[in-house]
Amino acid sequence: YSSLMEKEELRKQLQKLENFIESYYIFSTRKDREVLKRCFEAILFAFVSPFIWMMRKEVEKERSKEKIAEIPIILILGGLANTGKTKLLLFINQLLGNSFDVFNYRDVYHRNQRILYDFFNTNNLFPILVDEIYDNFFKGEGERLIKTLTNTLTEPHPCLIGTSNIGFSAEAQVIRRIYYLHFESPFPEDKETKEKADRYFEEKVGLVEDKLFKHFLAKFTELVKDGGYFKLEDPLYGGRVVFRAMFEEAGLSVPDFLSERPCGDYYKIGSIEWQALYYTKKEAFKEMKEEGEKFLVIDLKSFYESKEAEQLKNKLPPSIIKSSGTPLILYKDKFLEFIGYKEDFFLKRIIKFIQKS
Repeated sequence: YSSLMEKEELRKQLQKLENFIESYYIFSTRKDREVLKRCFEAILFAFVSPFIWMMRKEVEKERSKEKIAEIPIILILGGLANTGKTKLLLFINQLLGNSFDVFNYRDVYHRNQRILYDFFNTNNLFPILVDEIYDNFFKGEGERLIKTLTNTLTEPHPCLIGTSNIGFSAEAQVIRRIYYLHFESPFPEDKETKEKADRYFEEKVGLVEDKLFKHFLAKFTELVKDGGYFKLEDPLYGGRVVFRAMFEEAGLSVPDFLSERPCGDYYKIGSIEWQALYYTKKEAFKEMKEEGEKFLVIDLKSFYESKEAEQLKNKLPPSIIKSSGTPLILYKDKFLEFIGYKEDFFLKRIIKFIQKS
């Protein structure tokens, strides 16, 4: 299936890819080049995904069965509405050369049905692309499915790339088994901007084929033969190497969106949300001490509905939580470090001095 392109054709295909990714900066309302890294990372995951079963098999052989869960087989594109998640999924579908549309979640996951499970237990290596995954996929039966698949699959199998909404939340045992990328730069919805975007895609991107994917597969296969094509902390490492080499081979500058490391976002977004809560509801965080260690106690259900409180709690790394009940008890120093808050100890000393005086 894989085949190499001549230099000029490779350049043309890479420029199409670059133009598509750049559109997420050109047409978004919030100018942030970090989102381009997330676009590329999703494409990179799709391109590398046919080899992920090999990585998992190698990890099982060289390390242990428990370690294979650290090689994710599921990528979730989450975030705000109208941020281009579905557009990216459709673009990936074209890059892979699929002649069929992406799946809708309702079509592949039903309670007491095993459609997704059956997909994963085939030797098809192309990723399964699913739009608008519901929250229930990450809970209950869906959670058990994710655990079963990520803990056991080492023979040839596909990966899953899906979109989800801003309310995406899952417990730590699920989060550590998936790769999550967050999109938060919406596109304008006015007619004039849409027309400009349509002209841009027609002129700068045009017809999308699977030539680049086939070229990548050929190059990545060579890397696999040489060894060192992935790292446990970065399964997409080899893909980064191949893409960098392809841009250089085509005589193009390596774009800034080609990141050197994974850019998983779940706890980054959690940090921002908890920081906002701490700054606006600081008085709700009560301090307590136990055996010389400081903790913060917060009752989320005092100002959130149960579902929202649970979602926010799930966005804390497990290492920060002493007790996950109601109220929630957090390690103070770890929590403040997580949200990037630094206490002004100098000011505190002045206040204490004034109070004593």
